[in-house]
Amino acid sequence: MITVPIVRSWHICTPPLFRYLPSEFVERFFSDGSLRLSSFERFSRHSDEQRLDPHEGETLFIHRTLEKGGQTLSAKAFHGRHAYVLCGTMIHSDQLMQAFACDSYIRIDNPTQFGAAVAAQIPGFVAGAEGPCLYQQNKIIERNLGYLDVAQF
Repeated sequence: MITVPIVRSWHICTPPLFRYLPSEFVERFFSDGSLRLSSFERFSRHSDEQRLDPHEGETLFIHRTLEKGGQTLSAKAFHGRHAYVLCGTMIHSDQLMQAFACDSYIRIDNPTQFGAAVAAQIPGFVAGAEGPCLYQQNKIIERNLGYLDVAQF
C-alpha cells in the first residue's frame, strides 16, 4: 500500500514595506514603471547623514581560540559593493519620511513578488536576496571555530 502525504497550504505573511521617495519619483513609478535602484557603493557617498554609511556592506570576521597555544585570524569582507539595492522600511512614519527629506512613498505589500518583478527588468540579473537589515554600531562577527590548520589552506 502506498501512502500519499497530505499537502497542506503554507503561507508566509510578510509585513508591507515603505519606500520613501520624493513625490516626483513616486509619480514616475506609477506612470511609467521607472524605479531608481542604488548600491552600497553609492550609499558610502551620500551627502545626508540619514543615508550616509561609508561602511555599508563591510564586515570584519575574527576567529579566536586558545586551543594549541592560541590562534587569531581575521578577515574583512565586502558584500554587494556593485549590486543593486532597494531599501525600504516596515515602519510607516511621517517623522521617518521627513528624516529622509521625502514627501511620498511606495507601499510594497508583497516584497518577494515586487523584487522578482524588478529583477525581471534588469539585464543580466543573476540572483537576488531579501530580508531585514540589522543596523548596529559594531559590525564585527567574532567566533571561536576551534583550532584551524591554516597550513592546509
